[in-house]
This record gives sequence, structure tokens and C-alpha cells, in this order.
Amino acid sequence: MTRNKNFENINWYYLNKRGIIISDNCKALFEGKAGVYVYQLILDENMIYIGSSFDLLVRFRQHKHCVRKGSNVCPKFYNSVRKYGWDNFRLGILEYIDKSQKVIKNEIKTTILVREQFYLNSLNPNLNINKIAGSMLGYKHTQELRKLMSLQRKGKSINWSRKDPLYTITEETRNNLSLRVRGVTVKVFDNENNIVNVFPTIKSAANFFDVDYNTVSKCIKSGNLINNYRFEAELKNNRVWIFDKQRNLINVFPNASKAAKYSDTSHTTVCRYIKSGKLWKDKYYFRKSKKKY
Repeated sequence: MTRNKNFENINWYYLNKRGIIISDNCKALFEGKAGVYVYQLILDENMIYIGSSFDLLVRFRQHKHCVRKGSNVCPKFYNSVRKYGWDNFRLGILEYIDKSQKVIKNEIKTTILVREQFYLNSLNPNLNINKIAGSMLGYKHTQELRKLMSLQRKGKSINWSRKDPLYTITEETRNNLSLRVRGVTVKVFDNENNIVNVFPTIKSAANFFDVDYNTVSKCIKSGNLINNYRFEAELKNNRVWIFDKQRNLINVFPNASKAAKYSDTSHTTVCRYIKSGKLWKDKYYFRKSKKKY
């Protein structure tokens, strides 16, 4: 076994057979903290996997879940864990990322990816298949899409029919913005076109596959694969149907916020009464379909 000199000053944490970190203050060490980490095979210190996360403890739990469920998101790493066992690996933190000085979450994530890429380049970990941190580092949205996203974040409505060049958009850009604004259900297919999983959001799919949100979004649009899996998005139907107490249809709104404004109540209240199916203030039923129930 050759000793890797790059790791001489790292504090290592050892794991039990279930992948749980053997430490009395595990939550205090990792919960809510961002950083770049490394898993190393104790039997061969050259066998390493490098990753990063906005919340380290959450990411470590995701790795355990993926190994247990047979996921091949990180095939070399996970297959090595299944072969040797978690207790033959140890965990080290290469670098913590300070979240207190940055207000915008995306800025912190960018810093994390930059630092992860530094270690991927310098250490060349052999259990990582993808050697590009987050897969979308350095990617820039088009000027057109950035302006539209800026308007959406400011709460301004977008009139697609306006003739101003700023608002003249392609069908592709409109679809890209729809994914971001309306939300989607993500379906995952294997190489035989069988559905293997369905996720309620792009973010949940990205977390499961241990990649960046934008990586999944790009694969949905381009048809590219992640570990031989294909992704498809299905736009969610966010319409809300309002019935009176006699269950007669009054109106249909594109989302819960519009229905809440019409009813002079909050978005949260509308969503709660959609789930419960109860009559709100002896006036309205809120539904997600036109069925009267």
C-alpha cells in the first residue's frame, strides 16, 4: 500500500459497515456545512472518490442510500463500496467552504464547484468517472434567456406577443423558461426505454444522481445521458378549479396563487384545502381537476 502525500494533514473519519461515520459529534461536524470531501479505500490509498456538497451531512446520507438501493449514479465508487464494504473506506474533508460571507446561494455553489474542480484536477481521483465538477461549470445562459429569467424573478409578467426584440423569443427559449417557471415531473429511462424512476422535480432527480440541477435540465433538453439513463420532463398541471358549496364550477386559474388572489386568501391556504378536500369558509372547494367529487 502506497501512501498518498496529498492527504497527510487530513483528519480522517472512519465508517461502520452501514456507512455511518464513527464519531460522537457527527452532526456538529458536518450538518449544514459546505465543502469538498474525499472517500479513500483503506486497503489501497490510491483508490479515492472526490465530491462536494452544499450540505455535507445530507450528501453522505445520499451516498449510503444509493449504495443500499443499488444505484449506479457513481458506478466506480459505489461498486467499490459494495465489493469492499463501507468499513474499508474512510472519509476526509479536503476543504470547508464558508457560507457566512455570501448571501446568494448560487454564489456559494459556484465556489464549491470551483474548489471541487481544483481537487479533481490536482488529485485525478480514479473512482470518479466524471472529472468535471457539476458538469455545467462555466456554462452561460443566452442573453435572451437571462433577461427573461430576470423579469420572472422580479415578479413581472411576460407578454410573449410583444414586438420588442427583448421579448421576441424562440420556441426553444420558451420551453426552457417553462421548465424553470412551471416545474416538471422528471421520468428516468434505462437503455431499453423502461421507466426506472419518476421524480417530482428536477432538483430531486439531480440530488439522487449526485449531479447539478443544470446538468439534469440540460440532459432533458438535449437528450444526453447520465450514466446510461435518459431523462424526460413532463410539465406539471398547476391549474386550480374553484367550485361553490353546491359544487358548481365557478372559475379555473392557471395556478394556486391566482386562485388565492381571486378568493382573497393565501397561496398556502389554497394548497392546504386542495389536499384536504374540505369546504373553505363555507364558500369554495379548491380542486386540481374539473371533477366535482
